[in-house]
Amino acid sequence: MNMILLAGSLVLVAGCATATAATTAPGELLARVDTNRDGTVSSAEVDAFSRERAEAMDANRDGVVTTDEIRAFREQRREERMARRLARIDTNHDGQVSVEEMADARARLAMHLDLDGDGTISADEREAAREMIRARRWRRGE
Repeated sequence: MNMILLAGSLVLVAGCATATAATTAPGELLARVDTNRDGTVSSAEVDAFSRERAEAMDANRDGVVTTDEIRAFREQRREERMARRLARIDTNHDGQVSVEEMADARARLAMHLDLDGDGTISADEREAAREMIRARRWRRGE
């Protein structure tokens, strides 16, 4: 029963930390919450993680998290993720992403869907990609 409650709490944490979880695998999120690195996540660790995220969202430090603060927090985290993504795509490190760099990155991403390595993306592989996207959106609360 405690594991079910803990799992439910982590789902709530993930929902509150949507900006973090959006690009974080569940195991990575659990590792962040497991601050003493003992391989388990206690309710105290979940509480501390939840409080840390809520405090980060409370921009004016008045003890209240408003919808505007949540939106601003998510937007800031989204911008940070986008900057990291663009830096990875900028293969010549000139601070700009050319059309060629973007096209190459998108082609590489698309070919990751070719799970069997045959050089084509089958209907089953497209469906697997859709399921993966749905799962990500579910984790982000969309």
